[in-house]
Amino acid sequence: LAKSRYCMAFTETSTLSNQDSKVRVNVEALARINISDVEYLLENIDSVDDTKLKRIFYETAINKLSTVFQLAMKSLKYLEKNDRLKEILKNNSSDSNSGIAAVKSYRDSLFHDGINFIEKDTYYPFGKISGKGFVAIRISKGARFSLKGIYDFSSLENEFVITSEGIFEISNSGEPSERWFQINPISSVTAENLSEIKEVCLRAIGELKVLWYELSEIRKEGDGVNEYSYLNEGGSWELIENKNGIVNYKAEAQELHINGDLTVTPVDDFRVDGDRIVYETTPKDS
Repeated sequence: LAKSRYCMAFTETSTLSNQDSKVRVNVEALARINISDVEYLLENIDSVDDTKLKRIFYETAINKLSTVFQLAMKSLKYLEKNDRLKEILKNNSSDSNSGIAAVKSYRDSLFHDGINFIEKDTYYPFGKISGKGFVAIRISKGARFSLKGIYDFSSLENEFVITSEGIFEISNSGEPSERWFQINPISSVTAENLSEIKEVCLRAIGELKVLWYELSEIRKEGDGVNEYSYLNEGGSWELIENKNGIVNYKAEAQELHINGDLTVTPVDDFRVDGDRIVYETTPKDS
């Protein structure tokens, strides 16, 4: 039997159910997804040996936890809980002892100052370099820095820098196309207080989960009769089912909430073809 084919083009929607609301996305779902991402990172971070990758993981965790807090602030405005918003901001100010405040401090260092939040000492066979992104030794083009019996830093085309963050070879130095490549020609040991960063992240996760539980309960209470719901601007779903051919159901800015039983017969195969999704199925005998 020949396969029937159904092609669905990628489209965007912008249907709004409440023109008065300024919250255009489901901030609660986004917050939960970001918390899940951070928990996944922290569960796997100790298995990472690459110190550069580990630093990027922690920077990602800090930024995502900050996002979760900002989404909570949006939720409070949407729920018109301005007094509670002020109280939470006060309880998590820079002079408080909360995990959220510590995360905010790290994030401010990263975002506003552009400075790495991890203090570290890096030990090389020739000594120690401390600081945040500190360039201790720069080897210019054509120059030579020799570590006797270990390695010679020398190039007629590129520069080298030895920093507290590692050793980098620089191509096209001083040009718009300048690029730093981290290299590991010699052994090094890094001492950094990553356990403190992890502990802060875990504390912040606990605090944010309690906060989002509170916000979820307020949303469910709604106006006393109906639950409040967040808008899903640009969101849509399309359910594809094999019913002796392709049948599709779709909606914009609405959630498909299943409380009973729902059985769907999926298609046999699907693939990406350019800017389209192609669904294929073999017609079934009736």
